[in-house]
Amino acid sequence: CSTSQILCDKIISAAGSYVKTAYDQQLSRDSSVFEIQGGNLPCKKILFVPWSSDIYYSQMLKQSIDKFVASAITHAVDKKDKTIG
Repeated sequence: CSTSQILCDKIISAAGSYVKTAYDQQLSRDSSVFEIQGGNLPCKKILFVPWSSDIYYSQMLKQSIDKFVASAITHAVDKKDKTIG
């Protein structure tokens, strides 16, 4: 989830300086969904997808999670990725 700054910072830090530079470049392009090579992480790519919801309303939370997951799957299908982990 690219809108969770704490989660994003931890992943980018673990992935290394290449990923940090690529992430900053993507942000400057104002991309909402994008992927970057995995850097020092054991994955091939990192997919950054924004997410937000009002956690106090369970139906809205469910809908926003559905949309978040659907965005990731759609991106993977469009890119012809074979796995999502």
